[in-house]
Amino acid sequence: LKRQVEKAAALGFEVEAAFEFEVIILDETADTLRAKGFSNLKLFAADNRCWSGQTAATYAPFIADLENLLIRGGVDVHALAVELGPGCLEATLRHKPAMAAADDAAFFRMFTKAFCRQRNLTASFMPLMGTAFPGLGGHVSVSLKSKKTAKNAFADQTAPHGLSTLARNFLAGVIDIVPEAFAMCAQTVNAYRRFAPGSWAPKTISWSPYNYTTAIRIACESETLTRMECRLPGADCNVFLTLAMLLGAGLDGLERKL
Repeated sequence: LKRQVEKAAALGFEVEAAFEFEVIILDETADTLRAKGFSNLKLFAADNRCWSGQTAATYAPFIADLENLLIRGGVDVHALAVELGPGCLEATLRHKPAMAAADDAAFFRMFTKAFCRQRNLTASFMPLMGTAFPGLGGHVSVSLKSKKTAKNAFADQTAPHGLSTLARNFLAGVIDIVPEAFAMCAQTVNAYRRFAPGSWAPKTISWSPYNYTTAIRIACESETLTRMECRLPGADCNVFLTLAMLLGAGLDGLERKL
């Protein structure tokens, strides 16, 4: 990742990135998980529904305490909310320079696991825990900022979908290495199980503005916020390799003008 950041700098760009994780909270300890053979697991917040205000209010003390721990630990949390189905939370981390963004992602998972264990709970980042569970992503967003102008190099509000030619070159580089990219961002057997019918994981080599079913989602609501989100990685991804893969592939596309 350090080498890819240096390559971007040599091409005249600063890299900003952010991770977003889904996590399942289980009402189980390390001992009860093993005693049950990791089956018939009891869920925390079993009454949760996706983006439910009622669930968020009911479990506000738990969520607020976790958020406070993360903030005290230097992890910059943009949002922490209930997500798809029983026990499921989603954390969106704030964008930062690439290396700091990956550090935040690694510490987020470490702190969340420890926080839950201290409360006799278990936080699972397995991409697919079973057919009754949603797929858990470790999505990563990235943008390039021109060192010369300090402007977002991905943004062009006059172009289709608000994407600059440079952004399209970058995007084409990422698309070009799927499915080989899985070796760096979905490198476990469980991560492959997430790419199954019925899960929210992308099933095609595709991109689209604002579409949550595609491999790459584009968001261009303003020049400052223009970015691309890679939705291929599972929640168990190696965050440093994943961001290095995304950046390396994109810069290759940029250099080759794909």
